[in-house]
Amino acid sequence: MHVDSLKHPLTGRPFTLPVRPLPDIRWIAGGSCGGKTVSSRHISKTTGIPLYGCDENRQLHYERADPELHPVLSRKIVWADFFASTEEEIFIFWEALCFERMEMIFEDLSLLPLKGPVIVEGVYAVPEMIRTVTPDAPALFLFADEEFLRSCYYGRESTIWMEDAFAVCDNPEKTKEEWMRKWLPIDADRRKRALACGYSCLEAKSTTGWKIYEKSIQRILSL
Repeated sequence: MHVDSLKHPLTGRPFTLPVRPLPDIRWIAGGSCGGKTVSSRHISKTTGIPLYGCDENRQLHYERADPELHPVLSRKIVWADFFASTEEEIFIFWEALCFERMEMIFEDLSLLPLKGPVIVEGVYAVPEMIRTVTPDAPALFLFADEEFLRSCYYGRESTIWMEDAFAVCDNPEKTKEEWMRKWLPIDADRRKRALACGYSCLEAKSTTGWKIYEKSIQRILSL
């Protein structure tokens, strides 16, 4: 799977760079169940550094979406059809969603005070965009190994909404398993690209937790 992350995968339009200065960003990105949200919230609380959570602004971004500029954010999804999509179709959809969300995320960040660092966490953060737009910003990518991902993916704060989406499918349990099979390559691709961009990656396993590498996170991000 390959895509030019600085061009919209569906329309080909170039990525819109922020027009205002950005704050001192420290990125905690990566895949699902890697500990991004829990670790960033804990570090923000203990250090007093402000936190911008990409998931927390998801609904606002959907409401701001322009159908011409943001065809994925504006799309009315029929979930049974969506989950029946091929692996390649899911990948392109995800890349387009990240493209549109990252434009809005950078716009949000440009409105924050410039004084002091801010932690930005979220699964939408694309390594090539981080490197291009904020080349001097420390970034760390957290991932979960397959066993941990399978055991913890569903029922979390960020995926609880999916239960309603699966419920409209003919066989919800089978659809959930098929979705996991299609999602795993996306996580693997994101890890490969993060490493290619020179960013550190840490992995959560069922026998560990994010607290084991909390000091590593703070060291890598200079917190």
